[in-house]
Amino acid sequence: MRKVIVFFNGEPPYLLEVSKGLPTLRLSYPDGQMKDLQISRLAGVDTYAFATDRDVEPHEVREAAESLIQ
Repeated sequence: MRKVIVFFNGEPPYLLEVSKGLPTLRLSYPDGQMKDLQISRLAGVDTYAFATDRDVEPHEVREAAESLIQ
């Protein structure tokens, strides 16, 4: 399993644990539209990954990790 920080639909980021072999997450917007989010990693970080439906800066991912991962 791996930890994935999810940034989706303008909501605060949240943490999911998914299989290491999973390359994407499929989530749905409130209107029912489905979106596949690529699971990515920050350079040099092996303890978590992230998936997003918008552009995020590396510092946003790190800040989310600090608050979500104990």
